[in-house]
Amino acid sequence: MAASALIFFPHASAYASFHTWKVNEIYSNADGSVQFIEMKESSGANFQNALPGHTITCTGPLGTKTFSFPSNLPSTATANKFFIIGTSNLVSIPGGLTPDYVFTNTGPFLSLDGGGFLNFSGGFDTVTYTNLPVDGSGALIRSGASLIPVATNSPLNFRAVSNSIVPLRFLSTAQSGSNFVVTFATATGTNGTTGPSYALQTTNALGGTNWVTLTNLTGNGTVRSITNSISPNAIQVFRLRVP
Repeated sequence: MAASALIFFPHASAYASFHTWKVNEIYSNADGSVQFIEMKESSGANFQNALPGHTITCTGPLGTKTFSFPSNLPSTATANKFFIIGTSNLVSIPGGLTPDYVFTNTGPFLSLDGGGFLNFSGGFDTVTYTNLPVDGSGALIRSGASLIPVATNSPLNFRAVSNSIVPLRFLSTAQSGSNFVVTFATATGTNGTTGPSYALQTTNALGGTNWVTLTNLTGNGTVRSITNSISPNAIQVFRLRVP
C-alpha cells in the first residue's frame, strides 16, 4: 500500500496582525477630560486583532503621550470594523459609550493647544491635526490623509455600538411674562435607544446647596425646552443635571 504525507500551510490571513488600523476620528471637550480616538480597519482584512506590544502616541507642544495596547481585540473578525480608545468617563456622559480601551496616561492624551501628531505603532499610520474642536460637539474625522472638522462626533466601538456625545449645557434662557424658558440639546442612548434623564433644578441663592428638581425630561437626540413659572422679585438659580 502506498503511503502518503500531507503538509498543511495555513493561509497567511490566519496569522493575527495589526497593521491595517488607521485613525478615523478624534474628539475632545474643552478641558480634555473627555476624549476618544476612533480607529478603523482600512483594508477589509480580518485577523487584525493582535494589538498588544503596539502603541499610539500623540505629540504636541507640551510633549508626547503614549498609550500601549494591553490586550487583543475580542475577535479576529476585524474587516472594516472600528474600535475606540477613550477616557474612562466616556461610558457615563450623555451620548457616550463603552470604549474598547481606556487611556492610562495622566492628563489629556490628545493635545489641545497647537495641534498634534498621531503615530500608530511606529508609523503604520500617522496623521497631523491643528484645529481639534473643543465645543463638546464637534470632532475631526478622516478624509484621505487628513482629519477634517465635523459638527457632530460619532464614536463607534468594536461591538458596533454607536452614539453621539452631547454637552450638558443650556442653549438659551429667556423670560416670557411670569415664566422662565430654557432650551438644551439632549442625547440618545446607544444605537438610538432612549437617552438619559435630564433634570432641571433650582435654588434660591447663588452658591446654594438646596437644589429642588422642577421637572425631568428624557433625552431623544433633539433640542428640548422647559417652561417654569418664576416668582416676582425672587432670586432663582437654575441648573441642568443628568443624575
